[in-house]
Parts: sequence; C-alpha cells; structure tokens
Amino acid sequence: MGSFLQAVILILTMLVSAQVVAAEKLALVLSGGGARGGAHIGVLRELERRQVRPDLIVGVSFGALVGGLYAAGMALDDIEQVMTELSLEKNFQDRPERALQTYRQKNESAGNLLNFDVGAGPAGVKLPLGLVQGQELSVTLAKLLLPVSNQRDFSDLAIPFVAVATDLETGQAVRLDQGNLATVIKASLAVPVLFAPVSIDGRLLVDGGVANNLPVNVARDLGATQVIAVDASMPRLRSDQLTSFVSVVDQITTLLTRANADRQLARLGPRDFLVSPDLDDIGSLDLSKVPDAIEAGRAAALADIDWSAIEGMGPLPWSAWQTERLASFQSIQQIESLTVFNGSRLDGRAIVNQLSFKPGRVLEADQLERDLRRVYAMGIFERVEADIIEDRQGQKSLEIRTREKAWGPDYLNFGAGVEDNFRGDAAYSFRLSYTATGQNPTGGELKSTLELGRDPSLSVRFYQPIGYGTPWFAEVELEASRRLLRIYDEGEPTAEYLVSNTGIGFDIGRQLSSWGEIRLGLSKSEPRSELQLGANLLDPAGTQAAIEAHFAADTLDSVAFPTRGVRGEVSYTTAQKKFGASQDYESAAMRLLVPFSGRYGSLLTRIEGGEILTKDAPPERAFTLGGFTRLSGFSPGELAGSRLGLLSLVAYQPMDSTLGLGQMYRGLSLETGGVFLRDETVRFSDLLNGYSVFVGLDTQLGPLYLSFGASEGGRKSVSLTLGRPLGE
Repeated sequence: MGSFLQAVILILTMLVSAQVVAAEKLALVLSGGGARGGAHIGVLRELERRQVRPDLIVGVSFGALVGGLYAAGMALDDIEQVMTELSLEKNFQDRPERALQTYRQKNESAGNLLNFDVGAGPAGVKLPLGLVQGQELSVTLAKLLLPVSNQRDFSDLAIPFVAVATDLETGQAVRLDQGNLATVIKASLAVPVLFAPVSIDGRLLVDGGVANNLPVNVARDLGATQVIAVDASMPRLRSDQLTSFVSVVDQITTLLTRANADRQLARLGPRDFLVSPDLDDIGSLDLSKVPDAIEAGRAAALADIDWSAIEGMGPLPWSAWQTERLASFQSIQQIESLTVFNGSRLDGRAIVNQLSFKPGRVLEADQLERDLRRVYAMGIFERVEADIIEDRQGQKSLEIRTREKAWGPDYLNFGAGVEDNFRGDAAYSFRLSYTATGQNPTGGELKSTLELGRDPSLSVRFYQPIGYGTPWFAEVELEASRRLLRIYDEGEPTAEYLVSNTGIGFDIGRQLSSWGEIRLGLSKSEPRSELQLGANLLDPAGTQAAIEAHFAADTLDSVAFPTRGVRGEVSYTTAQKKFGASQDYESAAMRLLVPFSGRYGSLLTRIEGGEILTKDAPPERAFTLGGFTRLSGFSPGELAGSRLGLLSLVAYQPMDSTLGLGQMYRGLSLETGGVFLRDETVRFSDLLNGYSVFVGLDTQLGPLYLSFGASEGGRKSVSLTLGRPLGE
C-alpha cells in the first residue's frame, strides 16, 4: 500500500513538474531606436547560434520591424539584407519613382520646390498630418510580408507577435496582435511629424516608443516567465551636445521615450536579462551604420545574457522548429478574386485599369509591388494598400484599398529658377502653381501656373483623359506671356525687345506607357514686339497659327544628375495662312540626352538640332544657343539663327560634402556647335568650341550649378544656375 501511494505521489509530482515546464514562456522584447534597431538582428544571431528560440516577440518601431519579420518566418540573413538596404531616399519618402510616372508627370514635378503637395481650398491652406505618408514603406512591407498577409491573428505566426503603437488622441500605448501585419508594423514605426499617423480600427496611431519604448509589461501580461529585453533607444544628450534646435527636438523626444523605458526596466526580475548594446556613435537615422549596430547587438548579447539560465525551450527540437518557422514563410498566395475599395472621386475603373494582376493566379511579390506603385503614381492618393482576405473555404481575395489625399483635392506648389552670368544677363523666376484634381470621374485636371521674374507668364491648362485609365488624352491651354528678347553683336546687346504673347492651344495625344508620349496639336497666338533699347531690327510680328506634332521619351533616373536611361524629343511645326497665320513656315527640332555611368562617375551626351525649313518664319521662332553646357562662354540666348547644331559631353562625379544640403558633384563639359542662317553653307570649321568646369548640388530646391565657362573668340563666363537640370 505504501509503495502504491509513493508511486501515485511520484506520478502527480511529474505531472505538476511537466505543467510547470510547459508553462515556461521566454519573451523577446525589442525597443525602438531607428537605425540603432539593427542591434536586434545581432541579438537574434546569437540566439540562433545558441539554439534558443523565443516563445513570444514584442516589438516597438524598428523593434517591431525586425521582430515582426522574424516572427513571420523570414530568414535572419534576409532580414539583415532588408535592414542594410534601407535608405532615407528610397524607403522613407512618398514621391513615386520616376520610372512609374508618366511623361507629363515627370515634366510637372521637375521644377517643384516641395516634395509634397500643399492643400488649398475655400477653407485655406491644408497640410498633411506628416511630412511623409510612408507609401514607399507600405509597399516595401506589403511585398516582404506577402506570404503571411492572410494571417490576421499574430498568435498564429511562426512565433506569436505583438507590436506596440501609440494612440495619438489619448497618448496611451496600444497593443496590436491582429490585422494586416504590414500596416501594424508601419503604425508602430510612424514617428510623429515625420510620418503621418496610421488609422487602425478608427484610431490614429504613431510610433509606439512615444508611450512605451520597452514594453516589458506587455510580455508579462501575455504570460512571459522570462524576458530578454533589448534596449536600443537613444541616450540622453549632454549639455555640450545640445548645439541646435534639431538636437533640442531630439533631446525632447529622447526624454519622453527614455522615461517610459526606465519605468519598464523596473519590471525586470532576477531571471530576466537586459541587453544594452554600445551604440553611442549611431544615430536613429544613420541607416548606413546598421551593420555596426548588428555587431554591437551580438557583442552585447554575449556579455549581458547568462545562456545557461535561459528557459522555455518548447516541445520541438531546434532544427525541426527552425525548419518549420522558415517553411511558414514560403506560402504562395493563390488569389481567386480582386476587389478595389476606391476612396476617391475617381471612377474605380481607372484604378482597375492600372493593375496587371488578374484573379485565378498566384500573386507574386514583385507584381504586387509594381501594381501598388502604379496606382499610387496616379498622383491623387495618400495611401494605396493591399490586403489578402481568406474565407472559411480557404478562398483568398486580394483587396486594394485607396484613400484620396485628405488635404486635397486642390494643391499649391512652388518653383524657382536662376540663371546669372554676372554680366547683366541675370534671369530670375518664381513659379506658383494651383492644381485642381478630380474634376470628373475619369480624372480631369485643371492647372494654373503663374511665373514671375524677367519673363513672366500665366497659363491655364485643362488635361482630360479620354476614358477610364486609358492612355489617350486631350489638353487645352490658354497662355499669356512676356519675355525679354536681346539681339547681340560681338557679345554686346544691340537691341532689346519686350515680346508679349497671348494664345490658345489644343492637343490630343497618347501616353506611351510610362516612358513617353506623342501628341498632335493646333495653336494660335498673337505675339507683339516692343522695342526697348537699340535700333529696330525686327519686322512687326503677325498672327501665328500652327499644327505641331511632338514625340517625347524619358527614362532618365534623374534630371538633375542622371546616371542611366535616355531622354529624347522630336517636334515638327507647320504654320499655314489657311489656318489664320500671317505667314507660312515650317520648322523641325530634335534633342537627345544619353547618360553613361561607370566606376569614376557619369558622362551625359547631349545632341541638339533644329532648322527652320522656310524663309518666312518670324524671328521669335529662331533657335538660340549660349549659357551653361550650351556653349558656356556665351550669354544665354546670345547666338540666334534658323539652323542649330550642338554636341556636348558633360562628365560629373559625386563628391563628399559636409554641407548637409544634398549630394555634391564636380564636373566638366566639352561643347561644340553653332547657329547659322538658313541658306548659309556650314563647314566643320564654322563650329564654335567651348568648355566649362563646375560644381553642382542636388538640393531640395532643385539642382544648383556654379560654373566657369569659355568658348572660342576669348569668350568667358562665370554663371550660377538653379532649377535648369542637366537632363532637361
């Protein structure tokens, strides 16, 4: 009897012990800290090397990014590649990549000073809720997390996961453990002011670090018996480091996050571990230093964790568990239906026509990325997101959700330009544009542009797509302008005219995918020339009425300092008296720019040509040369004639700069060309040669070039040019 009782007690003891062991739960808590969050990868590296697996991951901001990807099943090597490839220029901005913009959009955005639209309307000026809406980040996360995008409950991931964000209205921490994982991670990452808040379940959410940057309490509430907390948050700055308002703002943010993190540290018990990487020389935006942060995290894990005391190993052997975790991230998404939730005044068919994916197929990550970017490139949405919903029968539906810009639909933007050779030929301009989008369900757009400066103008254009998302369009333009026309003799202006012009034009055309367009138009204008200085050399201008055909292509990666692609234009104009013109004439022009890049920099080849094919063309139609890279020793527009030819080679390479205003370049150009009279015989010896050396800066206000140029005949010029890109 005693032996039987002892056996029963032994069995009960083993069962209780087994329950205690089963109840052990190891939680990994990953703080925010921006680029410093690369340290989390180093800690995970050491966990894997020691074959330690967490039962739960709780992440904030960049900790949510790293932790969410790992919990979803992504291989650590792939996570490291994602983190090291992040950049402010690519992932933390909104402007659609140039390759997806239409030719018209590329031209419209080239001269804008602002990287975002300022809303305007009867209620006044409206601003977005953040400098960046985070669309590029949304697309990146949607692509990365496509294999698990149908998993709504994060406890069903390879490792249960919880992200922490902050309710912008109440300031309270919000636990996010279900929904769209990509959207949840973005919400936890949304640094206030920099990023717009993310709306989830009716709440506006921002970076979780504002309320709880090291959420040990969340892990405890979810049953964690042991915690490894990795603190990569920014340290407080010393008084001697507070040298500008930027550092003061950083300090205020750090004080907020540091205070709540310190409160969470008090929740760590004797069985828990705090990993504190040495990250003093890494700022939250130093994405280029992510590899250094990874190594710091690995070293801190070695120093701060007693590996013999780690509990919660789980029922599966390490290798089987790791195989199962990675396999969960290889799921394919067979999509049976597609739904577009259109949050705009644009007809939904215009959005659907931008999508290349068709239901009944496997959705590939690259295709999803292209479709989201193509819809966003339409230019009227603040957010374009994808979701995959799985019903009870296992059928999956792709949902595309769009939201029109809340600060629209009418926008202001600004531009500026400077061309000054310090010889009295300065041309300054300031441009203000007002764009009213969504004028009808097919996407009609009204744009008014006022330009002030030496050559003021006012234009009103109405752009109308023909159909829902089709490439065909029509455009009507009304324009009034005034410009200063100088006529030179041996480098000195001998006459100066004020040429005013009012006109109307109508074009019909077709977009050629995103790389070009072709259009045919009819225009009529009434130019008037008024002599300001010198002798009268021009005949009175008459009515101009012409048909113009225009073909253009543009695949340049940048217009300021292009490194790849091509830009070309060909136009033909014919004016006829039967259309109402005062005289008949024909002209043709072409331009081709091709950059080549190599180890030492880039070389931009520029070829221009033009000819007035008849003798009666008005002098205002003459081709001109002069200015930076267009025979640099001459003043802009100094050389004029009815035939033009130009070949220039512009070489440039990036250089280090501590100005903090943008990427700096140094370069030189070699130029040969000229303008000639229509009946003049042109010989190779008649061409003028020139060169320039310059430094350039790719700024938020547009490309800036300071150059010294020289051309044949002893012509020399120093010029400052802002807003006229090399690739224009």
